[in-house]
Amino acid sequence: MAYLIGFSIGFIATYFFRLAIAQKEERKIANRLIEINTDTRKELENEFAKLKREKLEYDKNLNEFIVYKNNFLKIKDTFESGIMATHQWLAEEYSNLETLKYNAIAEALTIKKNPAHAKAFEIKQINNELRATKANFKKLELDFKKLLHDYPIIEETEDLELNLNSNTEATEEEVVEKTIVSNRLSKEEFKRLSDTEKNKLLLKQYLDRNFSKKEIGSFYERQIGQLYESKGFNVQFEGIVKGLEDYGRDLIVEKDGKSLIVQCKNWSSSKLIREKHVFQLYATTVLFNLQNPKAKAKSILYANAGFSEEAKQVALYLDVQLVTEPFNKNFPIIKCNINNSTREKIYHLPFDQQYDRIKINIKSGEFYANTIEDAEKRGFRRAKKYFLAA
Repeated sequence: MAYLIGFSIGFIATYFFRLAIAQKEERKIANRLIEINTDTRKELENEFAKLKREKLEYDKNLNEFIVYKNNFLKIKDTFESGIMATHQWLAEEYSNLETLKYNAIAEALTIKKNPAHAKAFEIKQINNELRATKANFKKLELDFKKLLHDYPIIEETEDLELNLNSNTEATEEEVVEKTIVSNRLSKEEFKRLSDTEKNKLLLKQYLDRNFSKKEIGSFYERQIGQLYESKGFNVQFEGIVKGLEDYGRDLIVEKDGKSLIVQCKNWSSSKLIREKHVFQLYATTVLFNLQNPKAKAKSILYANAGFSEEAKQVALYLDVQLVTEPFNKNFPIIKCNINNSTREKIYHLPFDQQYDRIKINIKSGEFYANTIEDAEKRGFRRAKKYFLAA
């Protein structure tokens, strides 16, 4: 009995001892967790406080930016409205000056020996309409010049025809019709001509006619492209084929793994190529190199006009080559091409539909001919499909 009591007391004492140790460990763990939670909470609180400070700083900067932006827009609007108001005033003064003589005529009619009041009144009415028309025209002219200054890309398209449905490039049918008329031939007489005579007349008619500004620009691109193809370069006529989607790259020229981005500007001799045009060419070359990392293309700008001093300085710094090349309407323009599949020798005239997509490879015997006779003597003929109008 005493043994059992002693054993029980010992067991209970051991239990409470171990319980006390466990509780002590539990309190230590709890205290440690409290410490950890406290440290973590402090870190989170510090991070939160930091984020809050950053947000306040950001909000402050944002508010300052919004104020700056609004002030800038107000200044810009004031400036723009001031310019437009100035344009309106200049246009009105210009129209007043231009129509002074008609007012003088009207006044003279009212004070002459036999006054013509009715006619004077009529002249004044017409003069008022003329003055308003001249003022509107002058304002539009001033506004357009400002747009050209602010957005130089417009300068590249200002010569396009206003009627977008019209084809400003001469077609085969148009050349045939004008050839018949200018040579005083009937359609039957034209049909009886040999193919050689027809083609000679068509090419002469095409070259002798008055070109539109757009056609002159295309002709200059062909002229520069011919210079490169005759030296064995592979030339893509981007400007003519793609139009406004050419990224400002009139020609993409390649040879021996080297690429050139070429821009051609056939402008009036009174206009200068300025630095903004050099910037545009350089930018589109950078884009080409980003799209074609292995190309490492260089930039070349051809023009028949002069270059401003600023353009020369920028070109030197950006490694853009500037070349002055006079416009030449008499360069060899007949493309003599050999079909890769059939080996047929076909020549193409500049108003043929696929002319600007035809590539000339001098290594394979292809070339540019000066005359129809030159092409035909070397065994080339014009594709029969081009005689639809005949």
